[in-house]
Amino acid sequence: MSHFFSASDRAANYGDGVFTTMSVTDGKVALYQRHCQRLVRDAKRLGLPLDEKTIARRIGEEARLLGDGVLKLLVSAGEGGRGYARPELVAPTLHFTHAAMPVHYAVQQREGIILGCATLRLAVQPALAGIKHLNRLEQVLIKRELAQQDVEDLIVLDANEHVAEATASNVFWYSDGTWFTPALERCGVHGVMREFLIDWLLRNDQELRVGDFRLSDLIQAESALVCNALMPIIPLRAFTRDGQHISYSKSRVESLFYAVQSAYKDEYAPAS
Repeated sequence: MSHFFSASDRAANYGDGVFTTMSVTDGKVALYQRHCQRLVRDAKRLGLPLDEKTIARRIGEEARLLGDGVLKLLVSAGEGGRGYARPELVAPTLHFTHAAMPVHYAVQQREGIILGCATLRLAVQPALAGIKHLNRLEQVLIKRELAQQDVEDLIVLDANEHVAEATASNVFWYSDGTWFTPALERCGVHGVMREFLIDWLLRNDQELRVGDFRLSDLIQAESALVCNALMPIIPLRAFTRDGQHISYSKSRVESLFYAVQSAYKDEYAPAS
């Protein structure tokens, strides 16, 4: 299990790589195949060669070592190259870390959270949109902003004032019989839990719109949630901004949470 970068590693110098963060229970990874596929897909978009079978095997080995907790895999583009240019032969390296599961998620699942809105806007860059790459300075700045506000998370807009995501999660909301979530074609991360929910909603004939939406669309919703691979679903209790306080119903999100449990458990793997 590798933890350290050399001074010439491209992840440390340029953020050249991708990563994923996984929930592990009894040595099994939630949304296992989606994590493996997303890593390979994102790496391909950055021009990094990854073998999905090798990635899957290594994740399985590390998950069994961990047992229970959070497993993070960072894939670096490797070492060397002249300045920003990679070497002719790219040799990605894998770096695993283990951590305990954050305890506050269980409380937030029961009680819901209050969101504010970040003042920082995500840059529009379609070439990187959706990828869980290692360039996370925007999120670092947003987390600093969150620390100065009396809310549990922040909705983040892009430079065109469209809803993108929360600080480290994707967002869905429900209004007039339809679920909504941002398309993320210009920025943001295509989370594996977001992918799971979109697939589940479509398979179960739920109305879903994926597109560009304004903050007003979210504010006017009946119910809303944030999700990622660790949460995995947390309802919004309220949204607050500039003295405006909007309350949401949690019942729709709670019903969704219980409805997806069987399908979610089916995506734990690999078998021990």
